[in-house]
Amino acid sequence: MATVRFESATGSTSARIVVQGRFDFNISTAFKGAQEKLPKGDPVVVDLTEADYVDSSALGLILMLRRRAGDTAAGVRVVAPKAEVRRVLEVAKFDRLVTLEK
Repeated sequence: MATVRFESATGSTSARIVVQGRFDFNISTAFKGAQEKLPKGDPVVVDLTEADYVDSSALGLILMLRRRAGDTAAGVRVVAPKAEVRRVLEVAKFDRLVTLEK
């Protein structure tokens, strides 16, 4: 089962959206809900440590998040995607749109 959760630590410079399982259209409502909790222009971390799949709707959601975070690559950091997920992001050239971290 896929899940999305929003985390914001007091004093932290960026909020975190954690995706577990399949990052696809089925969790788009939950992802958008987490995104709405972010102040516009603030940086965000998308933690994909536990995501095992992404599809085109997930890519679109990351783009929407990038716009909300100030429309710069530094505004969104995608953390620890598994090799398969990272490969999808790189083929789609998302390494030019967001910061990919191991």
